[in-house]
Amino acid sequence: MAEFLKISHLDMNQEKKLFPYFQPIVGAACGTIIGYEALARQHDANGRVISAGELFSSPDIAAEQLIAWDRMVRRQALEQFSQSNYKGYLTINISAAWIDHLTDFKSLPTLLMLDEFNVDRSRVIIEITESKGDPDKLVEIANLYRQHDLKIAIDDFGAGFSQLERVMSIQPDIIKLDMQLFQNATRGGIASDVVHLISRLAKHTGCRIVCEGVETDDDFHFGLDCGAQYMQGYLFSPATAEFKEPMHYQRQIDSLRKTFLKKNLGSGTKLTCQHRSGTTFTAWSQDTSK
Repeated sequence: MAEFLKISHLDMNQEKKLFPYFQPIVGAACGTIIGYEALARQHDANGRVISAGELFSSPDIAAEQLIAWDRMVRRQALEQFSQSNYKGYLTINISAAWIDHLTDFKSLPTLLMLDEFNVDRSRVIIEITESKGDPDKLVEIANLYRQHDLKIAIDDFGAGFSQLERVMSIQPDIIKLDMQLFQNATRGGIASDVVHLISRLAKHTGCRIVCEGVETDDDFHFGLDCGAQYMQGYLFSPATAEFKEPMHYQRQIDSLRKTFLKKNLGSGTKLTCQHRSGTTFTAWSQDTSK
């Protein structure tokens, strides 16, 4: 009974506090904001905005309650996205473990929300988090989302070897590198080799790479060296309440890219970025002395 009262108390309070913030994802070659990831946020006791990650990972809260809160934040994010003037992508996180709780695959909550707010489905990316969950259900739901023109991303890739099997079965459109793996890889060693291996895997399967946790110029340059098309991290911005102008980071990315190309002059490095309009931007590093 005490546990029930605890959950009920959390339910009443958290619904007032939980809300979405949006972190930009930038194109490494084109320099534009190509999309945003919707992330759950809440206020702490002092009124500061903090991540709701700890709440959603709590073992003391029933999965059904967490799913309800997640859908509430997802709905807010899609509503704000539909009301904005931004024309790029929106990435929405869905836990693989929670997919096991779905009973009716013909009435998926996210698809109903997209219809409610009249959001272009081709502008939405479903980002599957965690390595848990029924693999067969995961493949089934990924295929269903694709049938409705949504794209699929796998989050935290490299956090576990089981992710390799997931890539082969789901065949995602996007792979987001595990943040800890990426940051370790920037210092070289085996982690660096693993990231380059993942990059080759992505190229072979036709996936695009997003590097998360990009915090420094060197992080950005390492991402380019690995062939990543997109970057996300505090080097550009934390998650915020508002959508920025698509060209907001253009100068910063141009400068980062030029520095990288100078360092790699003559290596034949190619950077590509595809805008949602279908236009592909390309930049080459060439040795002009030849």
